Amino acid sequence: MATNTKNKGQETKNKILRTARGLFYEKGYQATSCSAISEAAGTNLGLINYYFEGKSEIGMLIYTDIRAAFDKMTEGFEPELTGVSQFLFSCAVELYLCLYCEPFGRFYYELTSEPAFREKVEMIIINVLMKYTQRAVSQDQALLSCLSIMAIKPALVNYARQNPGQIEPDVMLRYYVEQQISVLGLPPQYGSSTIDTLKKYYLNLADCFTPVMTPLLQS
Repeated sequence: MATNTKNKGQETKNKILRTARGLFYEKGYQATSCSAISEAAGTNLGLINYYFEGKSEIGMLIYTDIRAAFDKMTEGFEPELTGVSQFLFSCAVELYLCLYCEPFGRFYYELTSEPAFREKVEMIIINVLMKYTQRAVSQDQALLSCLSIMAIKPALVNYARQNPGQIEPDVMLRYYVEQQISVLGLPPQYGSSTIDTLKKYYLNLADCFTPVMTPLLQS
């Protein structure tokens, strides 16, 4: 009996996540309320509050799942990408999707207003900085560098959404990668290698943020 109850609870939780994912894709994160999620999922609103710490946790779980899916596909296609190279490529993939897939760009930008999102990203970037930077930095310098990197991507995504066509996405991508390289004190070839690898694939997020990563035919 306990096992059946646990399985049913997990099914309900997964149903809420699937429903929220679809609504975030169609309407955006900010325009989707917990009430709308519960209604579309055919569940009681109280169950959302029971299984999740509000909409922000649902958003973070979906965001993390999307990033993990692309990281897993990257491991299959580019097994030699490790450490800081993998980090740079993963970040570039995310910005690419924000710029070329409007529903994800909207979802990402709206999610950046959540404290939980900023805390997660800050922790990841500081760890990367302390582990891979090729120049001596204090903890304060690492934090300031982290804040700088964190500010760039949302600013680029917001500008692209508000001013479509003003700056080519490829220009934004190269600028973003170059800024990361600069902060980390890495050789320029890390940037060109990241961009070259990115150009090898067709990347997209289909309905309900379904990840797509397909190698392009090389001429």
